[in-house]
Amino acid sequence: MYGYYNSNDNTILWIALFVVLVQGAVCGGLCYYLADHKLYFKKYFWLGFFFGVFGLLYVGFLPMGSKEEHSRRVEEYEEKNREREELNREREELEKRMKIGYLPMGSEEYEEKNGEGE
Repeated sequence: MYGYYNSNDNTILWIALFVVLVQGAVCGGLCYYLADHKLYFKKYFWLGFFFGVFGLLYVGFLPMGSKEEHSRRVEEYEEKNREREELNREREELEKRMKIGYLPMGSEEYEEKNGEGE
């Protein structure tokens, strides 16, 4: 006869995986919130997710960030986003031109298309 535990029954493993993921999400969320409150960037979610309580303790013992440093980082982040949006708009415009077959003469794309490049 078979024992009480069937080796094909992975319920315990699924429950353990669920508990680990929930614990990671909770600790990650708390690290995210605490780092944001201390004026740090929000990348600390993954520290809490993977290291759990130890990551939460680490973030808890971080000193308060300076408002000047935080505002500088926010400005850098927004500048990168503006540059990325500008590049995306240029790429979309170029794709539209290529679809209708129009490329301005003298552009690198025109030269590549017509074999006039170096």
